[in-house]
Amino acid sequence: MTGAGLRRRRALQALGSALAVATAGCFGSTSTDDGTTEPTPTERPTTGAPEPTGDPTATTTSDTPTAGTVARSVVQSLLAGDYEAARSPFSSALAGQLSAQRLEERWKKQRWSIGGPERIRPTTGAGAPGTTTSEATATADGAASVVVHVQGGHGRLAATVDVRDGAVTGLSFALEQTGSYSPPTYARPDRYREEPVTVDAGTGYPLPGTVTLPTDRDGPVPGLVLVHGSGPQDRDETVGPQRPFRDLSVGLASRGVAVLRYRKRTREYSVDDVTALTPDWTVVEDAVAGVRTLSARPAVRTDGVGLLGHSLGGYLGPKIAERSDRAAALVLANAPGRALWRANRYQLRQIYAWDGSVSDEERARLDRIERVGEQVSAEGFPAARRVFGQYGAFWNAVTDYDQGSVAAGLSIPVTVRQGSRDIQVPPESSTAAWRTALDGVADASVERHAGLNHLLLPTDGPSFLGRYYTEPRNVAQPFVDDIADWLPRATSP
Repeated sequence: MTGAGLRRRRALQALGSALAVATAGCFGSTSTDDGTTEPTPTERPTTGAPEPTGDPTATTTSDTPTAGTVARSVVQSLLAGDYEAARSPFSSALAGQLSAQRLEERWKKQRWSIGGPERIRPTTGAGAPGTTTSEATATADGAASVVVHVQGGHGRLAATVDVRDGAVTGLSFALEQTGSYSPPTYARPDRYREEPVTVDAGTGYPLPGTVTLPTDRDGPVPGLVLVHGSGPQDRDETVGPQRPFRDLSVGLASRGVAVLRYRKRTREYSVDDVTALTPDWTVVEDAVAGVRTLSARPAVRTDGVGLLGHSLGGYLGPKIAERSDRAAALVLANAPGRALWRANRYQLRQIYAWDGSVSDEERARLDRIERVGEQVSAEGFPAARRVFGQYGAFWNAVTDYDQGSVAAGLSIPVTVRQGSRDIQVPPESSTAAWRTALDGVADASVERHAGLNHLLLPTDGPSFLGRYYTEPRNVAQPFVDDIADWLPRATSP
C-alpha cells in the first residue's frame, strides 16, 4: 500500500459492517447465505453508456411499460411473497445472480429491519399519474433508477429499482431516515468546551478528532477515548439521526470526564490492497494513538485515561489496552463475548424466525454459517476473500485472539456493559461468556443495562433496525452517569 494508492473520501466502500449485516440491502455488496459477500447484482456498463434524455420513466415503445410501473410491480410482488413474480422482469444477468431463494432471503432481512405490516407508502411520483414511486433519475447506462418507498410497522425502506427497456437491471434497499439529531437534555454546554485535535499513529494516516473538555473542574480530569464499531464511522458514530459518540462526549464532559472521539481510518482513507485491512490497520493503531493524544492534554490526567470500545471496538478493546502503555481503564459496551462471526449468525437466526418459524432450508443455511465460521477461525483463510463483513486479512489476524482471556490478563480495571435489547450482539450468550472469562478477576465487572439497544439508546417495545433511522434518541442518561461515576474510581491513584 503506497501513498498513491490512498485518497480521501467519505467512506471506504470495500469494508462493510460485520455487526450490521441487516442494515443495508446492497450498498455495494450483498451477503450470500453462507456469509460471504459478492458484488451487488446489477447490469451496468462502466464506460461508453449514452446519457439518457427526456423523462426516464417514459415508454420507448407502445409495448414497454414505464419504469415506474415495473418498479412498483417488483415491490408489490415482494410484499406478496411471490419471488418468482418479482424476478419475472429481471434482466438475464440479474436473474442469474439473484435466484428466488436469495431474493427471498434478502427481502426477509429488509422486513426484519422495518417490522410489519408493510405497505407501499404513497408519494408524489414520477411517471404515470397515481403511481407511488419517487422521482426517477437516470443512471450511466441509460436506465431509470426508480425509488419505491415502503412503510413498515417500525421503519421505512427505500427500494431502488433500475429499469432499462422494461427490464430490471439493478435492485437495492436502504433504510430511510426521518427526524434529526438533538443534543441530550443531560448535556450542559456551560460545563464543557470542544477543541479540534489530530490523532496520529505515526503510520501516515492522521485523523481529525474532537476533544470535549470539562470547564468546571479544578486540576486535571480523567479521560476516555471512544473506539468505534464496524464500518467506516464518523467521529459521532452516526447512524441515521443517532449520534451516540457525540452524546457520550457531551454527557461525560458535563460530568467531569474529558472525551476524545475521532473519525475512523476507514472513513478517512481508501486502500487499493484489501489484504491491508487488518484489526491493527482499521482500529487498534489509532485507538492506541488516541490514548496517547488525550493523556498528553494538560487538562487531562496522564494516568487517568481509559478506553470505551463499542461493538467491534469493544471486541478489540482488550487488544488495544494490552498494546497501550497508558490505558488506565477499559469499558466494553455491547462487545461480543464470543467469536465475532457468531453475531452474524445471531442476526440471521432472528431474521429467519421473525415470521414465526425457521424452515428446514433456513436451518441448513444456519449450519452453513457455522461451517464458514469454523473456517474463518482456522489459519490460512484467503486474505482477499470477504466474509461476515470483513476480509480474510482481518480474520487471520484474530485466529488466536480470545478477547475474554486478554481482558482477564490486563492489570487495569475492566467493566463490560451490555444492553438487554441488543439485536446485533446476543445479550444472553455474550454476557455469559464475559462473566466466565472475568470470573474471579479483581477490578472486573459485567453488568446488564435494561432496555438499551445496540447503540446504547433506550428502547421500549420491539427492537428493529429501522427504528435507528426513524426514532431520534440519545444515549441513556443512566448509562452516561454510570460511566461518569465508574471511571474516576477506576483510575484513582
